Order: sequence, then structure tokens, then C-alpha cells
Amino acid sequence: MKMIMDAVVGGALMSKSLEEAGELLDVISSNHYEWQSTREPPKKIAGVHELDALSAIQAQLVVIIKKLGAITKKLGAATLTSIQANSSCD
Repeated sequence: MKMIMDAVVGGALMSKSLEEAGELLDVISSNHYEWQSTREPPKKIAGVHELDALSAIQAQLVVIIKKLGAITKKLGAATLTSIQANSSCD
């Protein structure tokens, strides 16, 4: 970072007077807002595609829940039938 600052101010920043260094830092900070930082990711705005993907996932989840419910009912009925068959043999 020190090398970058020295290059920006045209020499060693520490060799500048307090006033010169302050003015240079003011200029740098006032111009900073005009340049997009590479470290800041661009802001995403939710769009139609993202909402459609969410709706698709919700629909798939509803189908899965219904199938699990049907399987649970079948397993419950099969277990009940098995218990009844075993108790009638006794």
C-alpha cells in the first residue's frame, strides 16, 4: 500500500509536509467515489428469473411433501395389515 501511495502522490508521502499530505489525501478521497472498487461486488437486483426459480423450487417441494405423505400412509396401512394378520394367526 505504501508503494501505491508514494506513486500516487509523486514521491514519498512521508517526505511531504502535513499540509501537502492532507491536500493530496483530500484529492484522493474526493475522487474515489467516481471509481468502482474491484473489491465491491456489483449489487444484484431481484428479477423475474430469480422469482421464477423460487416458485419452481416451492412447487417441487409441495410435490415431494405430497409423495412423502402418500408413502407414509401406505407404510402405515401395510404395518396395520401386517399386525392384523399376525394377531389373527394367534
